[in-house]
Amino acid sequence: MALARRPSLPAAWLGLAVGVLVLCGAPSCRIADPEHCANLRDAQGRTMHAWCEANASLAYCDPCLASAAGYFGCTDRRPSEDACVLSMLPAPVEGSSTGEASSSGEVPGCTEQGWSEACASVDSQAPYCEQGQCIDCQALCPAPQTCAPLPSGTCVECLPDEAQACPPQSPRCSPALACTASCDRHAQCPASACDLATGSCMPEAGSLAIVDPLNPTCRELAGGDWSLSPVVYCDVSTALASAATQVSQAAIVVEPRTPPYGVLDVPAGLSVAILGATDADQAPVFRASSASAPTVVSLAPTGRLYLQGVVVSGVASELTTALRCEDAELWLDEVEVRANHVGVGAQDCDVHVVRSSIHDNTGEGVEVLGGALWLDSSVIALNGGSQLRVEEAAIDIRASDLLGGLESSPANLECGTGVVGVLDGVIALSDAIGQGQGIDSIACDTVDLLRTVTEASFADGHPGLAEVFSEPTRGELADNGQALSSAWRAPWVLGDPYFDIDGEPRPSPQRPLVLIGANEPSP
Repeated sequence: MALARRPSLPAAWLGLAVGVLVLCGAPSCRIADPEHCANLRDAQGRTMHAWCEANASLAYCDPCLASAAGYFGCTDRRPSEDACVLSMLPAPVEGSSTGEASSSGEVPGCTEQGWSEACASVDSQAPYCEQGQCIDCQALCPAPQTCAPLPSGTCVECLPDEAQACPPQSPRCSPALACTASCDRHAQCPASACDLATGSCMPEAGSLAIVDPLNPTCRELAGGDWSLSPVVYCDVSTALASAATQVSQAAIVVEPRTPPYGVLDVPAGLSVAILGATDADQAPVFRASSASAPTVVSLAPTGRLYLQGVVVSGVASELTTALRCEDAELWLDEVEVRANHVGVGAQDCDVHVVRSSIHDNTGEGVEVLGGALWLDSSVIALNGGSQLRVEEAAIDIRASDLLGGLESSPANLECGTGVVGVLDGVIALSDAIGQGQGIDSIACDTVDLLRTVTEASFADGHPGLAEVFSEPTRGELADNGQALSSAWRAPWVLGDPYFDIDGEPRPSPQRPLVLIGANEPSP
């Protein structure tokens, strides 16, 4: 189901406001607005942070934040300690049982060690009780455990961006926030690449080659002994031809060059990772050399291609598909696909798209006919046909954006027969949908919509992509995502993508609510 818009303030809540608060210490602030969250209590007795979570879909009440734009002083950023959060609590309502800080800092109801409802009602990020005081999760977690970025607060072994706490025998952090020996990102295997399908690093010796056309000793012909130091080739096609005769797994590091690389054919049965630059501005480009080229990158049956940190660009020909996959596995990570006819065309393939952008192609952005599609923290936007067209396939789309901009292509998701799956944490909007018609651009009634925003989420029609997004192809929301999207936040839970399209962590213990869609705004 679609997320609801932020409700307006009911008159009943105004009747429960409790007057004007006094000045607090530095930074100095005075909240005289009876509609500020610091002065509000709803019928259930909730106030401050608990009020904001329940009634404004935001985690905190900031006593020094003006109650402008209908947010009542609520925010997703935790106020600093010198903002006197606890001392700003309104006087208790007679008969209320919610926890409130006393002048000594103790919270009535905080009597037993552990999670405390009384503490949670005062500060959702300090919901644990210890000796009459409310503490946060990290203070509760014994070393070497760390606090998980979950609203309830949980002690876990590690965080994916802070895996140094893990022991040598299991040095990486899994999506379940536990130390593991398995890899799920290429960066975790710096000497080769991660075979993501198996969770193991490719062999450090004998699987790595380098493509650097500016290296004066690069090989122009296939060959070279991969069992020795990494062989340097002048072109990716030459490296692939050599890999097919020597290894079953290959990691090929590609340096950028001008002019771009040409078309690329991955041989059948080979598992290969082609790794470009971690800096998007330095990503090597693969481009069709002429309008007659049917594909830029093609993957033969039974092959497995991992593509990371590259750009695949075409000539917008009616014959050109950027990436074509048949009866194989295609994994895209930090890849940009633009200016082709079809972005990705897959027949009976398993397609994984992570932190990637597929945009401004003249036809479909992604077409999956049979097989399965996983879309994670990615954007499919402004393509001439449907952004995503699926038949006889299973789909799992999480924390992503499907954004149409042309009147000729209202469908962001177009399903044929035999489609099952889920959209969770997705923004799906199209300028082609009329205002206030009560319909949306998801033309697929066989998938579940969870935490998903569509045109139907707006009572009077959404205002248009240009007003919602500052950069649709990267999922960047206007106004840094604060005003337009504050009602689109949800708690991060295990199983949600941890990194956004920019590779930045989504959640933190200080920010338990994350933005749905591909791009989490910077703090």
